[in-house]
Amino acid sequence: MHTVVLFHIAFELWAGFFCLVAAFFLYYARDMNPQGAKTLIALELCNAVLVLGEAAAWIYMGDASPGTYYIVRIGWGLVFLSSYLILYLFAQYIDRWVFRRDAHPPALWRRGYAMVTVFAFLLFLADQFSPDFLYAFDSSNDYQRTTYSWLKMVPGVCGILLLDAEMIKYRSRIRPREFYVYLVTLNSHLLAIGSRLAEFRISYTTISITVAILILFLFYQVDRAYYLVWKERKLNQNRISLLETRIQSHFIYNCLTVIRALCRTDSSDAVAAIDDFSGYLRSMRSALLQQRCIPLEDELRVVKYYLALEQRRFGNALQVSYDVKDTDFELPPFVVQVVVENAVRHGIRKKNPPCGTV
Repeated sequence: MHTVVLFHIAFELWAGFFCLVAAFFLYYARDMNPQGAKTLIALELCNAVLVLGEAAAWIYMGDASPGTYYIVRIGWGLVFLSSYLILYLFAQYIDRWVFRRDAHPPALWRRGYAMVTVFAFLLFLADQFSPDFLYAFDSSNDYQRTTYSWLKMVPGVCGILLLDAEMIKYRSRIRPREFYVYLVTLNSHLLAIGSRLAEFRISYTTISITVAILILFLFYQVDRAYYLVWKERKLNQNRISLLETRIQSHFIYNCLTVIRALCRTDSSDAVAAIDDFSGYLRSMRSALLQQRCIPLEDELRVVKYYLALEQRRFGNALQVSYDVKDTDFELPPFVVQVVVENAVRHGIRKKNPPCGTV
């Protein structure tokens, strides 16, 4: 087997493995754009079928034994079917990406891609009922061109020209870097199709398809990195808003007023109040940083700090009673603290005079 063919087979085996790994990774990273991730996963899987099918065909091509007879034909059949499906999925992915901000994107382009794909599958079906129409095999089970082999390249050329037209028309919706990368990648596939006419022993089209899908995967990862940064920033803003909601400014002022009064009358109690206040703030911050449920003991710690501060403000008018029978479970942060705070704010403060038991 020629060295170039061996290199080509090795590349296709690597590409098949990479596409399977990428599809697995995308499945667990589909939170940013579920619909786009599904299309990209389908692209990766179709490309894996394409390159592995072509690798199997190249490995056994020229071997006329009964078993390899079917392997070669099935391999080439998978190559053509996968390439046509990749064209449609690739076009769908780009189309959704261009019109990602539109609730009702124009259907003209998608209909055009669908028509090109249907034409491609009709060509494939015609070849199944008319052997040696698009490609043939000689007595040694070797792939051979026919008079109409060029027809199977027409759908690819038409699909790329449609994609070029769509991207140029809506280039204002695309970031300049991505626009030029996609444009160069798509038109390099046209060059690969042209080179296939001159040399069909090396599948430049398969290489260009794999590179194009790799670029889609890399751009998806870049966008997801920006998405994760935005998500983290949004989470921090929500935490700040939640902190402002949970720690009301008037509560802080009341605590500081109580501590100042205790500093004049009972310095030891003032120190204890400062400890409770700092413990309350520390526990609140710790709860805000949690992204999962927290143990009940941690929630009760916040509640105890809060009630201790309120008891210093209301004195004997506020009584606290704990009846906790089980603490071996977790719950979302602030679930108990919100109930206790509402009981003090709306149940006890509104009484005249303020009094009650929590």
